[in-house]
Amino acid sequence: MLTTSAFLALAMQCAPSIHPATLTPIVKTESSFNPYAIGVVGRVLPRQPQSLDEAVLAVKKLVAEGADFSIGLGQINRQHFDVSRPEPVFEPCTNLRMAAAVLEQCYARASAKEPNRQAALHKAISCYYSGNPKRGFEAEAEFGGSSHVQRVLANAGTTTVTVPALEGGSPEPNKLQRAQAPASTGDPTYESWDVLRQFPRYLPPAPPPASAPSAPSAVPASPPEQPSTLPQEDQ
Repeated sequence: MLTTSAFLALAMQCAPSIHPATLTPIVKTESSFNPYAIGVVGRVLPRQPQSLDEAVLAVKKLVAEGADFSIGLGQINRQHFDVSRPEPVFEPCTNLRMAAAVLEQCYARASAKEPNRQAALHKAISCYYSGNPKRGFEAEAEFGGSSHVQRVLANAGTTTVTVPALEGGSPEPNKLQRAQAPASTGDPTYESWDVLRQFPRYLPPAPPPASAPSAPSAVPASPPEQPSTLPQEDQ
């Protein structure tokens, strides 16, 4: 399950053509930010997968049953991918790219007939959900009589802003300091969704090895120089 902040970072990297304020409530409604979510037309899975292996196993079973289903963050329908190889579609970034492509097509068709941008967007959301601009506006008994478009709009107002947007001028460039990466003895690692590698993770530095006790020297120290006892030649 992705956090909202992780999803926003992912959306900006993988689906930059869709405004986050639009994509976030759509994905929240479709999958609750579960990258392994599976939706089946006409019924509900008894348990949503929580891992890739579990999700792939569920897909194989649904394919054998001939079920109509959608998978991943954006709930990509089986007609859009090879059901014998669902693994790439469960990858969050790939899934969002596919979701963006479908939504762009739906919005292009809707906006060609509807001059009001918000009305066109609502029809595009319906198209994304069901393949046509009207089905998503119909009430669904299994969701308390709400329509899909209503549920997306309801989720659009649930994001709480805890830090306001920056206003005014910015500090002088020479006064800006970049955050220092923590000391590490190895290379950073990245989450699978971080395709632009903007959020490195560092392992803590390894503790220094314990110093071994000093071994006695094999060669004894030279004794202090003794004054010469030889008689000196008379000049």
